[in-house]
Amino acid sequence: MKYKSVHGLLTIIAVAGLILVSQVPVSTASAVGGPLQAPTITHSVYVPIVANVYPPQTIFGAEMSATSAGGLTKMTQAGTSWVRRNGLLWSSVEPTQGTRNWSAVSYLETEMSNINSRGMKMILIVRSTPTWAQKYSGSFCGPVAQASFQAFGQFMYDVVK
Repeated sequence: MKYKSVHGLLTIIAVAGLILVSQVPVSTASAVGGPLQAPTITHSVYVPIVANVYPPQTIFGAEMSATSAGGLTKMTQAGTSWVRRNGLLWSSVEPTQGTRNWSAVSYLETEMSNINSRGMKMILIVRSTPTWAQKYSGSFCGPVAQASFQAFGQFMYDVVK
């Protein structure tokens, strides 16, 4: 089955499911014998995969290092659209507050280019709190201390820039 057919079928199933759910009847009698009054509820439903078409992308992806051309070739052949990379270590870039060593993660730029050149997108995970910014000493995967929120925000701004 071609991608467009599968995508169309998934869209129809999702929309039909939403319509059916909205049509489920509610009991019309309360425990005391009177009619129930349906509350007025206003809400939005976000269905990004159905509502937005990103041809030829799919919802499928994998976690991997994107330095291997062979792995990326196999991902492309499989129709994968996303590569999750758990690889930006804040503690490696900024071991001392205010001093950045971007060369410690220079490999990521190459990986992003490799992924992008094959029509895929990278989901980059930022992790590893530097010792000076840790809420709990020795916890690299723990929370950032509140006093370091601004420094973390600036770091993330610089990463995107």
